Amino acid sequence: MAKAMRIKGTVKYQKQIATNDPDAYAEVTLQFEGLMESRLAELRQLFNQFFAEVEGIVKEDTSLYV
Repeated sequence: MAKAMRIKGTVKYQKQIATNDPDAYAEVTLQFEGLMESRLAELRQLFNQFFAEVEGIVKEDTSLYV
């Protein structure tokens, strides 16, 4: 039987998007510790999907000003 390894240190994923005209900023952060290592790929994928949604909203809203 394989033993599930747990993450002992803190894992933090962070992405930002900023626009200059108009000024807009968004930051998405996911931080965790003590979760199973097998969940890392799943959490990273969910984080990237969520950020893509946030980025799309920022770009959509700021493109209205062009």
